[in-house]
Amino acid sequence: MGAWFEFRAVGLDFLDEAPLRVEVAVETTLSRQQVWAFFIDASGWSAWFPGVERSGYGEEGRPPGVGTQRTASVNGVRFEETILAWDEPARWIYRIDRCTGELATAQVEATLLEETSDGGTRVVWILACDPLPPMASAADVLPSVLEGQLAQAVRQIERLVSDGVVPRIQGGSR
Repeated sequence: MGAWFEFRAVGLDFLDEAPLRVEVAVETTLSRQQVWAFFIDASGWSAWFPGVERSGYGEEGRPPGVGTQRTASVNGVRFEETILAWDEPARWIYRIDRCTGELATAQVEATLLEETSDGGTRVVWILACDPLPPMASAADVLPSVLEGQLAQAVRQIERLVSDGVVPRIQGGSR
């Protein structure tokens, strides 16, 4: 169990003000509602997002939404996060409150689901942070790494949908 590193509490405006901002996008033929259902089902991320070992919401029995705490373990690093925006089925944004890796002093991640002209979805992932040296030194390769992860995640969601997998959480907010 590693030491925890506290992040600065920032809001939605940090998406535009962060010293480092990376935006990547991948398209799918799946509808926004289908993609949304996978993103908001925290317990299911390990089945489709690269490196996620486990994740979940902190308040069992309450519908998740703005203000909900989420925990995750990704490639051996533990995260505690707070949901900042939950606009079904278009926008899901969270802030990292603390983690067991020295990544940044503040970080917000956004997933935007935009409907395409053919009824599919353009999945946009934005990572906005105030990076510490290890992450800052990787800034040049970060876009290709994140795009690769997002593409792999979306292709896995497509496979799960074709196999008839239905996420546990189907929507709702509080």
